[in-house]
Amino acid sequence: MPLYGAKKNPISHTSSRAKFFGVATKATLMIVGSLFLVLSCLSAYLFSSQSYEVETTLRQRATNLGNATTRNVSNWLLGKSDLAQMAAQQISKGMEANQIDRVLASPAMTKSFILSSFGDVNGNYTKIPKGPIKPGYDARERPWFKAAVEAKGVAMTEPYVAASTQKMTITISAPVYDETTKLFGVIGNDFDVEALSKMIAEVDIGGFGYAYLVSKDGKILVHPKGDLLGKPLSDLVSGTLPSIVPDFSEVTESGRATLMTFVRVPDLPPAMDWYVALSIDQAKAFAPIQRLKLVMIVATLAALIIIALVVSQLMSRTVARPLGSLVEVLEHMSTGHLDTEIKAATRNDEIGAVGRAVEGIKAMVAQKAADAAERDRIAKEAALLERRLTMICQIFVRNTRFLSDTLQIIYRKELIILMTRAPIMNFIKIDGISWILS
Repeated sequence: MPLYGAKKNPISHTSSRAKFFGVATKATLMIVGSLFLVLSCLSAYLFSSQSYEVETTLRQRATNLGNATTRNVSNWLLGKSDLAQMAAQQISKGMEANQIDRVLASPAMTKSFILSSFGDVNGNYTKIPKGPIKPGYDARERPWFKAAVEAKGVAMTEPYVAASTQKMTITISAPVYDETTKLFGVIGNDFDVEALSKMIAEVDIGGFGYAYLVSKDGKILVHPKGDLLGKPLSDLVSGTLPSIVPDFSEVTESGRATLMTFVRVPDLPPAMDWYVALSIDQAKAFAPIQRLKLVMIVATLAALIIIALVVSQLMSRTVARPLGSLVEVLEHMSTGHLDTEIKAATRNDEIGAVGRAVEGIKAMVAQKAADAAERDRIAKEAALLERRLTMICQIFVRNTRFLSDTLQIIYRKELIILMTRAPIMNFIKIDGISWILS
């Protein structure tokens, strides 16, 4: 039943907006936003922890490989050094050239070295295998001779291109002393760097890195690219050069982001400060982490979409629709229809409590409407009674005046009759009324 004098409630003007951005939508956005923050933080934590673990494992693996490689290189070089020193001990002052040749041509020497030679302090020189000697050749002026004399022990040259073989060669030299510990000569043994290169090339850093050999001053001694042999490290690395220390450095190598570290080859002669360099391609090394990052982003977005759909449906069924029905009831009540049924009042949750509260409001509004109608009825009846009394009074007044006027007319007629019957009578007029005087 419509309420008397009801006006349209402004709720109806905002209901359309509430449908698009109502409580359910806000709650869904808050839940999805909270989950987004939680999942983002969790994903970031997992990504950072996995990245740290992978990087730590990679660095530890590279360090272990570097240590193992340097030990292998050291043992290999020391084996050749011990062999050269042993041969030097077999040569003594006063030996004939053929005797020295027999020492140099021993199976151990020919198997380990591509060239073995001896030069004494007088300029005499012999070598195995035999071959022409360049006129004017003086072993005393060669770097390997001077290095052994200066070191007073085993010395080793950096890789160089041998004039006889045109191959990268390293010479191990050792001094020979006579019984008075006076220098008699120096034995020199050449070996091909290729064997050392193969040993270093066998270093496998998971397929995303390689190893090479450098000196302390940054000179490349052994490298898979032959054109870099003997070149400075700046020809390989662009930008700031890394420090040749065991720590890892981030550098750019051939346009690629690279992790680089250096491990010193131990137990070499003091003049030989060599390092095995390990170069790790960061893009390849951290490719699994990047894939994990992509998977986590896709999984997070997919989870958010699914959760958003589920939450929106739940909020729509449990909140939006019941609240929408309550809004429709309130809008219907705002037009004066208080007999609208509130179905949400039967629920056993907060929305049911709101529905029951709305029922209470509806009952209160209905009671107030009934009271107002009763007051209107009483007021109307009182007004009607007052109008009736007024009309009665007006009729009475009109009737009274009519009676008065009628009496005056009768009186005057009677007076005139009397005066015509007694013309000598005296009369006086007082207050508009004539009185007979005797």
